[in-house]
Amino acid sequence: MSDETHQDEEIRKLRSALRESQRQVTELGQKVEQLEKDLRISRRKLAGAWEQLEALRHSSSWQITAPVRGVKTVLRRVIGQ
Repeated sequence: MSDETHQDEEIRKLRSALRESQRQVTELGQKVEQLEKDLRISRRKLAGAWEQLEALRHSSSWQITAPVRGVKTVLRRVIGQ
């Protein structure tokens, strides 16, 4: 193989490797975008769940039933469950 032919072959291989690398970068970029979107959704859901929990804790029914839950906790400790 002549030097020029060898160089042409090497250039072809390098270009092919570059295209593959660029494809992988694009694919990974898309995966990162999807993961970031999923994370934003999960954070919104978590924030909503915390808001619901806080609303429950501040509700009248939660406050009214606090003594019942307290007795239940004490009984569990006494019984050993």
